[in-house]
Amino acid sequence: ITAMLRQGPLSQAGAFPARSLCLSVLCSANMKVVALISGGKDSSYAMMRCLDYGHEIVALANLRPCDDSVDELDSFMYQTVGHHIIIAYSQCMGLPLFRRRIQGRSSTQELRYTCTEGDEVEDLFVLLKEVQKHFPMLGGVSSGAIASNYQRMRVENVCSRLGLVSLAFLWKQEQTSLLQQMVIDWYPSGLQFENLTL
Repeated sequence: ITAMLRQGPLSQAGAFPARSLCLSVLCSANMKVVALISGGKDSSYAMMRCLDYGHEIVALANLRPCDDSVDELDSFMYQTVGHHIIIAYSQCMGLPLFRRRIQGRSSTQELRYTCTEGDEVEDLFVLLKEVQKHFPMLGGVSSGAIASNYQRMRVENVCSRLGLVSLAFLWKQEQTSLLQQMVIDWYPSGLQFENLTL
């Protein structure tokens, strides 16, 4: 489990001075969290982990294509397949949903990101800033990042600029074991799976 708080200005090398927060501190903080959701299993399971560690999810946030007829956007940063059903998450959970259409593109593709006008990362910044207006006590942002440093570092960049903590509770977990745990957590214990290969 990785949870990083990025603080301070960018160095000349483009890196953020970072302070790792010990898990026990994060888990006892009972932060108000906005969950980034894509409609996929990873972002959904990350929400469950936030709840497990005592955080309160107060809102959902999603970025979607400008054109509703487009299902999968050619994006380095965002998964948009299934964006049409995102509203159901809000209805089922009874939580407000904040959405923004992706207007930027992946104009900065280096691993380390610096604020770049017109980049799709800035759509995330605008979206989360809007959530902050409605929830001034917001403390963290949940994401389903597991293995992509490109995505993780961009979420951390945005969180740093907004004074928020990036919560990536699935980060670097072994994916076969993680999928097995999802099956255990999501299905009744009495349900039998035959010939299931993970």
